[in-house]
Amino acid sequence: MSGVLRVAVRADAGHVIGTGHVMRCMSICEELRKLGAQCVFFCKRHQGHLRELILKRGFDCILLEVDSSWRASGHLSWVGGSPEDDLEQFLDQLRGVKPFDLVIIDHYGLDGEYEKQVRRFVPVIAVLDDLADRPHDCDVLVDQNVGHDASCYLDLVPEDALLCVGEKYAPLRTVFAELRDQSLERRNYASSQFSVLVAYGGADPDNLTGRTIDALSGLSKIAHVDVVLSSIAKHLPSVRALIDELSNVTLHVDTREMPELMLNADFAIGAAGVTALERCALGLPTLMAIIAANQISTAEFLERKGAVKLLGHVDDIDAFKLKQAVCKLVDAPEELSNMSQAAAALCDGKGLERIVPNLLRKLN
Repeated sequence: MSGVLRVAVRADAGHVIGTGHVMRCMSICEELRKLGAQCVFFCKRHQGHLRELILKRGFDCILLEVDSSWRASGHLSWVGGSPEDDLEQFLDQLRGVKPFDLVIIDHYGLDGEYEKQVRRFVPVIAVLDDLADRPHDCDVLVDQNVGHDASCYLDLVPEDALLCVGEKYAPLRTVFAELRDQSLERRNYASSQFSVLVAYGGADPDNLTGRTIDALSGLSKIAHVDVVLSSIAKHLPSVRALIDELSNVTLHVDTREMPELMLNADFAIGAAGVTALERCALGLPTLMAIIAANQISTAEFLERKGAVKLLGHVDDIDAFKLKQAVCKLVDAPEELSNMSQAAAALCDGKGLERIVPNLLRKLN
C-alpha cells in the first residue's frame, strides 16, 4: 500500500436489518480516518437506509439497487436481491473508481463465495460477523460476540486470517473507553430517584419503545427517561406524540451522544444488539429484551454473567411485565451495583485499539 489508504465498506441498514451493522463499521472507519484513510460506504437502497446519516458523518455513500421481486428466507432475504446481483452491482462500482486497499464487509447474507470475487479487485478483506455459521474468504475477521472465541471459526476462514474474536474486540467508539472511569465511579445507587435510558436499537420495528414509555409513566422513582431512536424507525411519529405528553421524557433521534446518555443513566432498558457491549463498557445495568433470534445467545450469556436481567422475547413483553421488572429493580440497589460491576468486567471499550492494528498489519 502506498499513498492514501482507501477503504470500501459493504454494509446495510433498514427497517428489518436495523442500524447496528452500519454503525459499527462507521466506528472502525472513524479510527481509520484519523490515520488519513478515505472511506466509502456501499449500501442497498432498503427502506431505512442510512445514507444521509453516513454523509453527515463525513463519509461517501453509494446506494446499490434493491430487487423488489427477490424472495428468500433467513438472512439471505436481507440482501435485497440475489447475492450474484449484489456482487455485480458492487463490482461495477469498484471498477469505476480509484482502487481500494481494503474492503470491510458486514452482512449476514453474504459469505466466502461473494468475498472471493471481491478479492479480485481489493487485496485485503475484513469481515465483521457474529454468527460463525458460514465460511469467509477474509484476511481479518472481527466477531464481538460475547462468549465467542477463535475456535468458533475453525475451518471457516483461511489459515492465515487474523481473528479478532470475543467481547474485547467490540468496535466501540473510543469515547466509551474515555468515559469508562467516570461512569464506573458514579454507580453507587444511593439515590431513590433514577434516570433510565430506553434504547432498543435504531429501528425498533416492534415498537418496544412505546410499550416501555407506557410502563415507566407515573412511576414515582423514575425521575427522568431518555429515549433513543433512529430517524428510520417506522414508529417514530407515534413515539414522538406519546413523549410530547410527558414532562420527564426526552427523545433523542440519530444522536451522537449515546455515551453521555449512558453515563448519566442509572440503568438501561434495551436489546442485545450492538449497544449491549457499549453499556457493559460503562458499567450500565440493563433490563434486556430479545428482539431477534441471533441475540439469544448474547442475552443469555450476559444474564449468566450477572450483567443484565432478561425480560424475554419481544412477543412476550407488555407494559405490565416491563413495569413489574422496573419496580423490582429500583427497589434493589445492591443488585444494581452488582450488575454494574459484572457488566464492566466484560468489556473495557478498547476494541478499536486491538482491531485497527490487525487491519494495518495485513495492509502492510
